[in-house]
Amino acid sequence: MSFLRSCARFSSAPGLPGLPGLPDLTALGLSALLASPGGEERIALARRASTLSPKLRAIRVDAAQVYEAAGSEAQELGFALAAGAEAMTALIEAGFTPDEAAATIEVSLAADTDFHLTIAKLRALRLVWAQMLAAFGCSSDACGVHLHAITGARMLSARDPWTNLIRAASAGFAGVAGGADALTVRPITQGLGPSNAFARRLARNLHILLAEESHAGKAADPAGGSFLHETLTHRLAEAGWKVFQAIEAKGGASGALTSGWLAAEIAPKRAALENSIALGKETLIGVSTFPDLDPRALDSGAKLYTPPPVTDAVLSLAPRAPVPALAPVRLAAPYEALRDATDTAKPGPVFIAALGKLAYFNARAGFAANRLGIAGLTVKEPQPHETLEDCVAAFKASGSPLAIICGTDAAYGDHAADLAKALKAAGAKAVWLAGKLDAVSDASAIDHAIHMRSNALEDGRLALAAMGVQP
Repeated sequence: MSFLRSCARFSSAPGLPGLPGLPDLTALGLSALLASPGGEERIALARRASTLSPKLRAIRVDAAQVYEAAGSEAQELGFALAAGAEAMTALIEAGFTPDEAAATIEVSLAADTDFHLTIAKLRALRLVWAQMLAAFGCSSDACGVHLHAITGARMLSARDPWTNLIRAASAGFAGVAGGADALTVRPITQGLGPSNAFARRLARNLHILLAEESHAGKAADPAGGSFLHETLTHRLAEAGWKVFQAIEAKGGASGALTSGWLAAEIAPKRAALENSIALGKETLIGVSTFPDLDPRALDSGAKLYTPPPVTDAVLSLAPRAPVPALAPVRLAAPYEALRDATDTAKPGPVFIAALGKLAYFNARAGFAANRLGIAGLTVKEPQPHETLEDCVAAFKASGSPLAIICGTDAAYGDHAADLAKALKAAGAKAVWLAGKLDAVSDASAIDHAIHMRSNALEDGRLALAAMGVQP
């Protein structure tokens, strides 16, 4: 049965600190850490922890770092298996029995707002982990996994941290529904840096809400029997096992990291995810869509959290030759960079060149405002105009270098080409169209078109350039 555990310490670092005096052996080179000079100390501490408290998991396989680098669910699962296999090998060679070695390891996976994939990923880990431990000779009773879910950092927003409250709640519930034995909810301000007391209190309260009000931990396997989750679980288990085999062929987790092979494998997954967000196939609410141009600041006046100083005892456990880490990403960062540039330059509003009555252009004008808002730009309140000349005169009065034509496809076919040429003649640096260019008879005077499948990040950069802002 799953249960919820609130993390005692929060920090802005990608990984959570380990217990003082115990080896915090993450998947960043588990075998390298255990086999390097001083590795005997770490194994001795792990054995001592196992003896004093058999339920204490002294070694953590941190596969969530693959998620934070924008890797896929299958890559995260495969890396967890490879790192776990390295840890098992090192511990068994040091004298642990297979069951003892398995009992001292916990696995950390990331929980994401993609609710169904998170549930399936956590359930799939139990299947493949049991298969891996059985290959080491563990008894059936020891083939389970102590699974720690931590809400992802790559999905967090820095400019509007309040939206992170929804992300954290959704990801936390998905983690528990997926069968996590322990859950850590990140503070909503982690994208900004060190967390304050208010953010940590919210994170703690989410644990309490999940445990006491939603009763999310009461069922052993809430998704069990669901065709969707069962199918996703088995597909991810198969895909994760294939990644595990590929990593083993490259020398295991440490070898795949040291050679840069794993980072190279993750790179196209990261590019595909970033492209999906830019094209609207995936969304970051408040970042890549529906931005709040005046978010309420989160400043409780509380003292920022500062981690305690590292003691000499812990320093002596640091690896002599650490394995290179995977570079974490935060998917909102490039969009927030555009808004930072806008905040610095403070350009005026963009002109909406409306065609027809309000009902005809209002939807596309709203879309244009939302798309420009991603870069922090505002629009001048659109008004209907009797003639094209009236629209051009209003544009001249606005002083904006960028005009966006908004209307129906029928109006585009009749008037967009003439209006675009007139706006250019009136001094427009750039003329855009809200919609696809297919409806325009002559698009020679139209510089760019924005629509549901145009690249939002590129739209933002081009808009800033047209407004004279250096992105």
